[in-house]
Amino acid sequence: MRTHFTFTSLLFILANCSGTGPLTPNLEGNLTRMGGCADVLFFAVDQNDELMLSFRTEGAVSEAQTASEEMVTVFELPSPASELMLERGTRVSDATCDDAIEGDGPQVHRTWSAVSGTATVHIRPGTSPEDARADLFVEDVVLETDDGDEVVLERLEWTDIHVGWYPG
Repeated sequence: MRTHFTFTSLLFILANCSGTGPLTPNLEGNLTRMGGCADVLFFAVDQNDELMLSFRTEGAVSEAQTASEEMVTVFELPSPASELMLERGTRVSDATCDDAIEGDGPQVHRTWSAVSGTATVHIRPGTSPEDARADLFVEDVVLETDDGDEVVLERLEWTDIHVGWYPG
């Protein structure tokens, strides 16, 4: 089965950018490697492993597996039950869905966290929790650094991502 990663109508706004260089207005074109794992984590990384967008929540796969049915959960961001963030640095994905951290591991220089928006997770249980598939739809999300730099995502879709498995 082919995995799809689609950004639609992505608006990228950044104010007062500092760190290792400006983020590109073509964010969606640069996030070329995507995946998922755990219960549940979605991620997308650029080819240089310098920029990663990730979404985390706990228990979604277990809940769908226990119910033996597809589950849809909507999160109003920020939510104590989920986390959506954008990280910039070097080797930012080195510890994501991976139990073999290489060298010094990820070096995150800048982090944006969701301060508003909606994330919808759709879980399809498999024959076991490790076989689950999931979609993530994010709309009208504002991500912000501690000092107020913003990134705005109007709409983002991850579809048919393999989740529920754990590294190791």
